[in-house]
Order: sequence, then structure tokens, then C-alpha cells
Amino acid sequence: ATFAKQPIGTGPYKFVKWIRDDRVVLKANPSYWKGKPAYDNLEFRSIPNSNDRVAALLTGEADIVANVPVDMVPRVETDRNCNVLSVPGLRVFYVGLDTRTGPTADKRVRQAMNMAVDVPAIIKNILGGHALQIATPVGQGMFGFDPSIKPYTHDPERAKKLLAEAGYPNGFSMDFAHPSGIYMKDYEVAMAIVGQMAKVGIKLNPVTYEWGVFLDKYRMDQLPASLLMGNFAWTMDADNSVNFLFRTGQMYSRYSNKRVDELIDLESTTLDAAKRKAAFSEMVGILHGDAPWIFL
Repeated sequence: ATFAKQPIGTGPYKFVKWIRDDRVVLKANPSYWKGKPAYDNLEFRSIPNSNDRVAALLTGEADIVANVPVDMVPRVETDRNCNVLSVPGLRVFYVGLDTRTGPTADKRVRQAMNMAVDVPAIIKNILGGHALQIATPVGQGMFGFDPSIKPYTHDPERAKKLLAEAGYPNGFSMDFAHPSGIYMKDYEVAMAIVGQMAKVGIKLNPVTYEWGVFLDKYRMDQLPASLLMGNFAWTMDADNSVNFLFRTGQMYSRYSNKRVDELIDLESTTLDAAKRKAAFSEMVGILHGDAPWIFL
């Protein structure tokens, strides 16, 4: 506990103070082995409100801010003292589907749901173009990403045919869980998905949860068969995106595939990078076809 409050190390900066829910202050370490850092002091502030965060940038109170809301990007871009940098992130967004029961137990239904969602339109019209469509659970910048696997194409007519083949010519109805205010434009994205699904006969009944309740219900497997979620690959390795989400019996997994389990065992028990990459490539190909998610 003492080390957490007064950390020491060999990095470029030394800890000065931490004010809970407010700021962390650091000062340059003149003895740093790569030489003294360019800036004498660093201060990381917690500003949860997006408007306040952007205001701090525009007034010069802050030098750098993260997660500028997409509808505020044009305002920042017009300020001659500011630059907006957009880079691929490590968080992937998806609609998780319960593959164990109900209509979504049929792979054809899950594939149809992927084809029903017009992801490029959501990216353009809701996110202002500040997103990249994914084809698998493993996004760009992560070890295990396979660029040869392409995203599902928006094809409502093909979606309707698959639904009919699966025994749902008139579609079906199901609840759709989603948080609001935790991810950028999450409510708007959820409502767009609801509208697009309706065009192929699938009636999603949106159920909005406070974030803490959402997570608790997710952990206890008490959410509906479809849910909007984001996964942050903080390790920059595909294992972070597949092990606890797709291995049979894991807390967040609502999917089971013997070969995927074998591949997870392989990639998580070998240090051979080539073998791990090959395992991930086969694995994400299976996941793309099985479609346990609507890949956004």
C-alpha cells in the first residue's frame, strides 16, 4: 500500500504527489539513464466531463487531452493553436450474441445479423469517420491481427434469406442490452443497430443499463442474448481478446468451439511467435465464420 502511494523507479520522471480523482504530479529525473527528459514537470489530471476536458485544451489550461468527442472535433480543428490526431485504438466494439440458446444459437442467424448492420454508415454518420470496421475480435495493432479476413458486407437481402433458411422468415424479437455514456456515442450506436435490424425483421428491444449494473449482470450471465460492449486489448496481444471471451466456460464466454479451445491452449502455452501467430490466424477465421459477435 505504501509503494502504491509513494512509487519509486528508474524511469524518466519521479513521483511528486497524487490527489485522488484529481491529479498525479511528476518531476523530471535528472539521473535518468537516457538523459534528463525534455519537460521538467508533468501533471496528469482527471477531467471526466468531455466538455470540460475540451475547454481546458482550448483555453490553454491543458496541453494534451484524450478522447475528444467526435462532435467536438471540428471545433478543436478550427483553433489555430490545436491539432487533432486520430490513430487506431486498441478497443474493439461488438454486439455479443448468446450462441447457446434461442435464435442466436443458429450460426446462420448470427451471420444474418452481421449482414443486417451497416457498420460503415454508423462510422460515417454517428462517429464522424473516427473508427475502423473490424472483421474479427482482434483489431489492428494487436499481435494476431489477420488483415486477410475482411469485414461482413452490409447485405439486408442476403440476411433475410439466411433468416428464412434458419426458420425465421418473419424475423424474431429479442432484448438488446447496452450501456449509455460509457463509450463514445454508445446510445446512438445502439439505436442505429436497432433500426437497421428492424429492416430485416429482427426486433431488438433496447434495455439501457447503468455501467456498474451492466458489468455485474454480464459477470453473472444475466444479460439478454444480445449486448453492446467494447473490449480493450491492454496487452496488445490477441490472447487478451479471445481467452476470456471465447474459451468454453469462461466468465464472459457465451460460445463454445472445441477447435478454438485447442488453439487458445496452443497460443497461451508456447513462446514461439510463429506458432502463436498461426494459431491466432486460424482461430479468428473460425470466429469470423461462427459469428458469436456482430463485429462493428
